[in-house]
Amino acid sequence: MVLANEAGSGEMKIKKDTWVFVADGSKALILENQGTPMTPNLRVVRSAKLITPPTRELGRDRPGRMPDASSPHRSGMEAPDLHEREEERFLSEQIDGLLADRANQKFKSLVVVAPPIALGRIRKAMDEPLKSSVVATFDKGIAHRPIEEICSAVAEYPNP
Repeated sequence: MVLANEAGSGEMKIKKDTWVFVADGSKALILENQGTPMTPNLRVVRSAKLITPPTRELGRDRPGRMPDASSPHRSGMEAPDLHEREEERFLSEQIDGLLADRANQKFKSLVVVAPPIALGRIRKAMDEPLKSSVVATFDKGIAHRPIEEICSAVAEYPNP
């Protein structure tokens, strides 16, 4: 895996005790490097998976109507994406957990790996102390891969 750039080596390494947060809209993994920077050993600290019911069970699936200001007609409103809302809520809950972990000093440095849309939501939900602990971010959608592949994928990512 990757994190602290050894002087002149060009290789990225993840320092011991660094946490790696790998997420997308429906799965999140928090991993910790229990090995050394040269031989990382990622252990699962926590994992979560979002199971979303069909739209009909989440709420109304028809868009609302709103009266036009100057006529008796009613216009349709854009229907909210209820699954997207669930994914935002899920990521927000995961960040809340990381905020608590950071406040309890369970980790000092954090790597965030997520696809671009999820990465934007994650950044938006972070407070300043958590943002300051982030040492690298990678825009990759690898949350559903095995841990060995996650380790390899992050290790291959170019230096931040």
